[in-house]
Amino acid sequence: MDGCQDETDSSNTGPDLLVLYSQRVPQSSSIIFGVQSTGREIAIWKNRSQEAPSTKKQLKSGPDATRCIWLLKNVTVAVPILQSLFLIFSVISYVLCLRMNPGIISRDPEDGSGILDAPEVIMNGIIFTNKWCHICKVYRPPRCRHCYSCDVCVEDLDHHCFFLNKCIGKRNYRFFYILLFSLTIYFLLMFSFCIIFLLKNSNAIFLTKITTFIIATFSFLASLPLFLFFAFHTYLIAAGINTYEQIMRTYKNAQNPFDKGCYGNFTVLLFGHQPSW
Repeated sequence: MDGCQDETDSSNTGPDLLVLYSQRVPQSSSIIFGVQSTGREIAIWKNRSQEAPSTKKQLKSGPDATRCIWLLKNVTVAVPILQSLFLIFSVISYVLCLRMNPGIISRDPEDGSGILDAPEVIMNGIIFTNKWCHICKVYRPPRCRHCYSCDVCVEDLDHHCFFLNKCIGKRNYRFFYILLFSLTIYFLLMFSFCIIFLLKNSNAIFLTKITTFIIATFSFLASLPLFLFFAFHTYLIAAGINTYEQIMRTYKNAQNPFDKGCYGNFTVLLFGHQPSW
């Protein structure tokens, strides 16, 4: 009869296969969730451990979540802690650097002529004659310069940062330096974790590998100029000079009265009080 099942010896199917019925099925069928179709027979794997792994959960969670979870389980729990910590430092220092007064000298309400002798300041035995700013109408103390981008005189002006659109001076220089340090470490950590993930997790799906490679490339390209800029300002602080004095070679053949030694320069910058003249 046409509707009857064919008798089949169960011993020939093996211990892991159970033949349901025999009829003509398309040859293009494939294995889906443990179901195997081959020619005229459709069999179901009785051993569930041999089922094909599904990638639906990986696709649903996304490549970023998959990468973070893998690093958390297989590398160290410090991965999210370190990245979050330096990200918070970067955001806080960025906000403080933008919001804090860099050390702007208030303008004289009276239109002075500057004919009188400029007041003098003695620092470490060296006499400084304060210069008169014809734009702000004030005497500029030592290391104070006029920023033509902001049109103000700023104490200890290091430079005008065009990325932040802000003068970097006496009061916000420490936060600018911490911002460089935090961003440099943050991107280096991101680059390192992405490389570890690509090298040790060969079972990751293709989309996760591609996004991880893109993030690693971006992190490396971002960390390189940040590291160079951070190293440059570390040298300036250790030498007790600023960017303008480095470019102009102000103390190339003269004593620097602002140099307190490497340890003293970093202590004053990071923890010292920043008085105004």
